[in-house]
Amino acid sequence: MQITFNHLDNNENYYFLIKNKAKIYLVYSDELFLLNETIDNIYTIYVKLDYELIKINISSLEDINYLNEHFNNISLLNNKKIINIKLNNKKYFNIITDIIKNLLNQNNEIFVEIKIIISILDNNFPLLKNNELFQLINNYGIVIKIPKITKNILGMWIQKRLYLQNQILDLNSCNWIASMVEGNLLAAYQEIIKLGLIFYNKKQLFLEDIKRIIVNSSKFNLYDLRKNILLGDTNKSINILKKLQYEGENISLIIWGIVEDMYNIQKIDHNILKRLSIKDSFKILEYLHMLDCMIKGFKTTNINTWDFLEMIVISITNPKFLTLLKHKKALI
Repeated sequence: MQITFNHLDNNENYYFLIKNKAKIYLVYSDELFLLNETIDNIYTIYVKLDYELIKINISSLEDINYLNEHFNNISLLNNKKIINIKLNNKKYFNIITDIIKNLLNQNNEIFVEIKIIISILDNNFPLLKNNELFQLINNYGIVIKIPKITKNILGMWIQKRLYLQNQILDLNSCNWIASMVEGNLLAAYQEIIKLGLIFYNKKQLFLEDIKRIIVNSSKFNLYDLRKNILLGDTNKSINILKKLQYEGENISLIIWGIVEDMYNIQKIDHNILKRLSIKDSFKILEYLHMLDCMIKGFKTTNINTWDFLEMIVISITNPKFLTLLKHKKALI
């Protein structure tokens, strides 16, 4: 069975998808952001159903062996697993096809609860010659096609995304955002998140609101702040932070950027992990959450939010200052 991403635009549809009890899913697209988002939405539901998540990126024969080990070690006591196979190297298609064939032919009860998602970053995947893998999954599972978001429909996509976060903006204004990001889907998504953070208590948005935010963000150097924090340059990070404060940057936007980096820190640079442990990064996230609550009025405090943010930045660049944050937390 084949469906498109357009049918999967809310949680109810994802639950409906899973109620089909398919053993295997194939998700393919040219848009990495949408590909990952769709897979994450499927994950979320299965994790709520107590499935263990396993991700395997197939780029070598060692990865194939690793995948087979997972299937061979599955037991009756722990068989609820969802396995994401990222398959972007065409030379392994035949091997994966044989593995999937064997799995689908299994009547063993051990495999009843196994779910597999194969993700492929290639919109032309079904057109590949002798594509047995596509036909196999189309016949026995669910194929999810994610169509490309072209420039001429990006404005409508932005409008729909804003609506999903409970914000309304007319189509002309959404088209203006699309033109500002020059058709870049990921950049458009970041602007949507930004509008949700800044206008979290405002449902109806207007062009005047978003122009001020989006134009300002191109003038301010938030990227440099995030880069220098991760590089561990305390002095430069604080200088940029002071500049952003002086120029009127929205503090919620800065917090969002730092939070995003903290969540992705393991994927960015192992040198960062030598300086900032995983335990420390969780502490930083806790302080960022507290700061966000202070800004939104959920916590009452006399502490200056910009001073608190400055201390967080210093602690990321030099974790020995985390003790100062701990003392600050006691005052909140």
